[in-house]
Amino acid sequence: MSKLNIVIGAVAVVALVIGLKLWHQTESPQASGGLNAYVLAPPKDIPKFSLLDSTGKPFNNNSLWSHWTFVVFGSATHSTEEMSQSLSELNKVVHTLSSQKQTPVPNVVFVSIDPTNDSLDALKKYTAKFNANFIGATGDPKQINLLYQEVPATKKSAFLLLDPSGKLAGIFPTPHHADFIVKDFQIIVQNAG
Repeated sequence: MSKLNIVIGAVAVVALVIGLKLWHQTESPQASGGLNAYVLAPPKDIPKFSLLDSTGKPFNNNSLWSHWTFVVFGSATHSTEEMSQSLSELNKVVHTLSSQKQTPVPNVVFVSIDPTNDSLDALKKYTAKFNANFIGATGDPKQINLLYQEVPATKKSAFLLLDPSGKLAGIFPTPHHADFIVKDFQIIVQNAG
């Protein structure tokens, strides 16, 4: 084995070790205190974005003010079973909180990551299958990505929880179960501010 091969091998090992160390040190939210959700404390600012909701009205950071909001990402046109299950579970969450007269009852926003195929009408029909009050949103892919980048790369089926100031307060990974979501949501709300 030549000295050059030994040096190249050593450099490769050092680069691998440094890369793994940096990867493990990357800041990521952690589930704690018996929660299934990852809680960001303090909540994190999200980038400025501008989309349209399924009625054609602007949907942006200002649309998030004064209420808690779950943000789910997917395709209405190419919906998966997992996506349908997640939205069904969020519908149960909304109904559970409403029927128990719990406040706040969160908004649910479905953001299309397939704007080429998901028209505003398709979004409206898709979200209405789960709950007439769910909001569909779409727009320029760059604007969608400003929000979608907040979902951890390893948890792309997760959804976000934004607080009434429009900050990222939690991330809910799969599997999604209404009972766990309700419990975690109530704990996060109680501990906010």
